[in-house]
Amino acid sequence: MNGRKIIAFLTAMSLLILLSSCSNNTDNPVSAQNPQPKELNAPTVSIPDAMVNSKDANAKTAVGYINLINNFKSYLPYFTPPVSSKFNSAAGEWTWTDGSLSITLTETNVGGKANWTVKLNGTDGKFNYDNWIVATAEETDDNNSGHIIVFKPVTDEMLGQLDWVIDASGKVTFTVGELGKNINVKFTSNPDQSGELKIYISVGGISLLQYKVKWTSSGSGQWWSYDNTGKEVGSGSWS
Repeated sequence: MNGRKIIAFLTAMSLLILLSSCSNNTDNPVSAQNPQPKELNAPTVSIPDAMVNSKDANAKTAVGYINLINNFKSYLPYFTPPVSSKFNSAAGEWTWTDGSLSITLTETNVGGKANWTVKLNGTDGKFNYDNWIVATAEETDDNNSGHIIVFKPVTDEMLGQLDWVIDASGKVTFTVGELGKNINVKFTSNPDQSGELKIYISVGGISLLQYKVKWTSSGSGQWWSYDNTGKEVGSGSWS
């Protein structure tokens, strides 16, 4: 990948980390007396330690994208109201405070899918929020597919979207969209920790493969890079 694409990725990842750091990082104990929404079961990716510790640049690139996928999980406290939350049964919403922030979670369930919307009011010291939607999510009742969408601070512009599908074997297929400038990521995670990463860019409305990485359960892997015509321009491996 060229430097411009890497910078776009790092910018997107840093924004995602910045936003997630604003979430309620404390545990959210629940009460049996307080109705609770359906639990959002967003999966995460597990990879071999040898790959995490590899000094190979392409292994590190893959790990960076995997960390980005896993970072979506840091939004889950928004979807778990604490005991102190106030529940409005008519609106199907929970409201609670975290410092100077007021957080409202709304849940609906239609057609075998749960849908959540999280709104912020107040300030976190960096931004002032006025009924701003920080994140939305959807998941099927069987927990086999879903998505999380997060938004850029105090705007309705999407920062990133994570979609997932889990098949009968336990393989998880992720799609990450709206990262940087027209960057999309497709990722497959297998139960044995092997996997594949594909990075696409959109050029003139056409999605073009730019980069591919595959790794084994032991942490060794291969990579390929492509130009804007789809021609392979580089490849290699690590062990």
